[in-house]
Amino acid sequence: MNWYKKTKYSSISFWIEGSDKISQPMHALDVCGDIHKFIWYVLGIGEEMGLGYNDIEPDTSETDYNDPLGRINVYINPNIKEKSMKYIVNQYNQHRLGDIKLDFLGINKSGARNSDVARIKISENNTTQFEEIPEMNMANGNAFAVFQMLANEGLPINPSEYAGEINIDQLEIIINKLGQEEYLMQPYIKEPTEEEGEGGAKMYDGGRDYDRLKGYLSGLEQMINYVKTNNLPSRVINYG
Repeated sequence: MNWYKKTKYSSISFWIEGSDKISQPMHALDVCGDIHKFIWYVLGIGEEMGLGYNDIEPDTSETDYNDPLGRINVYINPNIKEKSMKYIVNQYNQHRLGDIKLDFLGINKSGARNSDVARIKISENNTTQFEEIPEMNMANGNAFAVFQMLANEGLPINPSEYAGEINIDQLEIIINKLGQEEYLMQPYIKEPTEEEGEGGAKMYDGGRDYDRLKGYLSGLEQMINYVKTNNLPSRVINYG
């Protein structure tokens, strides 16, 4: 998966393989993340668009993150024209037919960023009654620490890759082992630090303690349990 380079982004998401085909409750912020994944992994044009994780967000001037309906801003480069955005919206509507409907409103200049912004409206949202599917997001540094910990305990992943997949049966064995032998997490603990940056600004790092590591493992375990409970055919957690 070397084609997907996230070095300029600050976090890594984890989700169950095939969860994009399962209806689940989505609010404005969830829809933003879902559109982002659709552009990257279904249409396969995220790299071409230069689309970062934070380039799709609710228009907070009139939409709260937890609103089921409202407006979304997609920050784009000048090479992306209305025809392309209309195509993306139309394809997404087909992808989420019956669950979510978007309306493309147009492209103009952003008042918050020095870029063009595509305005999109969530006009229909029929997902609020569905069961929530567990997902997780980690800052890069924490994700790579977890990857290294899992790899050192036998999980066949490259701990320095920004994207990949994890077999839940292999992962479950390792999580159970770490739960019984917590001392194995000790090398991945990181104490809080504070440094002085340019101009005297203080740079604070909250560190990474046992509770945080166990919280990440618990998040992965929730995904494992969802796959097993719902008997999903693909026993895989994706990350990227």
